Amino acid sequence: MDDWEPWARQRAWLFRRGWHHILGSFRGGGLGAGVRRAVEQGFEGRFGNYACLGFRATAGTDVWGGFDVVGLRVPGAQFPPLTVVPVLATLEGPRVDIGPDFDLEWQASSPSQDFARDVLVLDTLPALRRVEFEYLWFERDAVLLSTRRRLDQEGVDEALTALHAFVEAIPVEVLRAVGAGRPTAARPSISTPGWPTATLRPSPRIRPTAPLDSSPESWRTWCAQRGWVFTTARDIHGRLRYKVPVAAEGPGFVGKFGELPVFGFGAVPRRNVVGVRVPGLGMPRVTIHTDDRLIAELIGGGVEVGDHEFDIAWRIESPDPDGALRLLVPPARARFDEAPPFDRLWFGGDAVALLTSHALVPGDVDGLLTWLHSVASNLPQPTDPPHPPKEPPTGR
Repeated sequence: MDDWEPWARQRAWLFRRGWHHILGSFRGGGLGAGVRRAVEQGFEGRFGNYACLGFRATAGTDVWGGFDVVGLRVPGAQFPPLTVVPVLATLEGPRVDIGPDFDLEWQASSPSQDFARDVLVLDTLPALRRVEFEYLWFERDAVLLSTRRRLDQEGVDEALTALHAFVEAIPVEVLRAVGAGRPTAARPSISTPGWPTATLRPSPRIRPTAPLDSSPESWRTWCAQRGWVFTTARDIHGRLRYKVPVAAEGPGFVGKFGELPVFGFGAVPRRNVVGVRVPGLGMPRVTIHTDDRLIAELIGGGVEVGDHEFDIAWRIESPDPDGALRLLVPPARARFDEAPPFDRLWFGGDAVALLTSHALVPGDVDGLLTWLHSVASNLPQPTDPPHPPKEPPTGR
């Protein structure tokens, strides 16, 4: 498949046309070989029990070519590095002898021999045989697989199915030791008779069930399914203490995502707003959007944080530059390496809101809220001002 967009959108997954920041998040799996790689396209969504992602990286200066990569994120995990390759491939780093059943087919490298041996047990080995790969590796909170082949829809499904089976077969105590837990009750081990074979596609329960259109009735149904409040954009906008600078119009929702209150509504002219509230914060008004790298290099930007890569990638506007600098601390800026596409990101008072000109459907929301939640969780904890800042007039 040359273009993942129609297929990703059919599944209500977030599609990315160009996703160069992802190469700053993941450098394993052969991606660090050569330079000048670019990411043509990618996706984020939900596959079975886990958040999933995939992207296509060009060759750059890698004489062997580019990679198609898919991965699953395991909530809370901080995995030690671990890489698995076929037995005849070249592997760098400290080798780990796993055992005869493993060593006949693969090689493993990890600075933590205990972690490698705890993960690569008999129950996980059948999952490695489900699909051909160049590298399978652990990085940050993800387990990823890369291949030199260009994956079509069936290939992506097969790779994600293999990764899903692999992660589900990792012993629970090993996941707990790295800070992770299974998001639902564990499924049977993949060695259990009757588990799907490598050629079986994911069952319908593994695919998203969110409504695929953006009609008010779809939003109402989606809200009812998760116990959230369905209301109007004007109702939500009117209740916000710190007004997102848009004109509200259309349906809206209010709920709880993790421990934080969240909201979303239609607006003009930017069409959609999705936000989180962090009660007790008193943030200055700050607006961030993607900058033109050439202009930023030649002229500079508005507010600059002193991080060269961040300053040429993002344009920061604020009537309170010092407050913006205090707000955009390194842990919060680091989350922008994984930013979804957006038109503006707005901070004000106790709210962080993403404004997008893309039409959203209910299935897009969880990915956006996950990212917003990660940004909000890494903000400093300033003291709420005694009086709300004076709001500029909203307009169309």
